[in-house]
Amino acid sequence: DLPKALNPENGYIISANHKTVDYKEYKHYLGSVFKAGYRAMAIERSLKKSIEKEKITVKAMQRLQLSTFSVAAEDFVKIVRSLSSESLTICGEPEADAKKNS
Repeated sequence: DLPKALNPENGYIISANHKTVDYKEYKHYLGSVFKAGYRAMAIERSLKKSIEKEKITVKAMQRLQLSTFSVAAEDFVKIVRSLSSESLTICGEPEADAKKNS
């Protein structure tokens, strides 16, 4: 009764130490410490791009294996870029107040 997939619709299976089952649906315990899934997201993006180009090569898979791209960092940068300088704080004080008090 281990999780399995046979000929999935998308044509591939991704395993990157992330949670692969929903414990509400799957009755067997597989552990409780999993990665957040960011690596799996990056792998899926890369595979989809390769499939769109119809080019899944050994070289592309080597690049994917060695990739250090971080979806988590990408998400974090988006959040930081969306902040205005007025919303940033230094030591818990609004930036403007911190400059006034120095």
